[in-house]
Amino acid sequence: MAAPSSQASVNDQIRQLNDARKLVLGDVKYYPTVVKSILPIVGPTARVELRRWGADFLAEAFSTPALPGSEKETMQLFVLDTLQSMVETPNEDPHVLRSAIQTAASIYPFALRWIINNSYDNLTWERVVAIKTRILQIWSEAESTVRICCIKFAQRVVLAQSVANPSEPRRGDSLDISLDKIPPNHQTLDVMTLDAEGVGLLDRMLSVLQENS
Repeated sequence: MAAPSSQASVNDQIRQLNDARKLVLGDVKYYPTVVKSILPIVGPTARVELRRWGADFLAEAFSTPALPGSEKETMQLFVLDTLQSMVETPNEDPHVLRSAIQTAASIYPFALRWIINNSYDNLTWERVVAIKTRILQIWSEAESTVRICCIKFAQRVVLAQSVANPSEPRRGDSLDISLDKIPPNHQTLDVMTLDAEGVGLLDRMLSVLQENS
């Protein structure tokens, strides 16, 4: 009898989570509060249905154009720990992984911009690097649908970790991040290291395209 009762509890939680989602869809100002409140419910020890819901919700929150980039930049600070646990959990559900990696792709430019302007925040950058490292490992070992998400993440990293071409039009929005925005002698970020990583990822992406052509 325990299993049906447990499933009923999960269904009730998902109904409550869906109500919270309706709230933020009605008014984006509630996103930070709702995101903070759902993180303990969808953590690594939660049932897979709840983890899937949480990963999907985070992916939606950080990709929606309705939420200003400044809000996303602040919000990413308190979701990185949950995001890291999602990508580092052994044998994580592919659905959870896909949405977690999509979230990481959306977050990456905001995280990089935060570190550019807050060079003291080593802990945040360490978490971002850990997430990035793990996703690039998953790229080599995951099923095809997850690998596609890894490639999209790598694409976002390459765009952020490259020097802007003055002759090309700039986006002029919150995703307009490039290495030339990092001041000299930055306390945390090394431009040469990031540039080399970006070039290496671009080569890796191109090799995948060649293999599939």
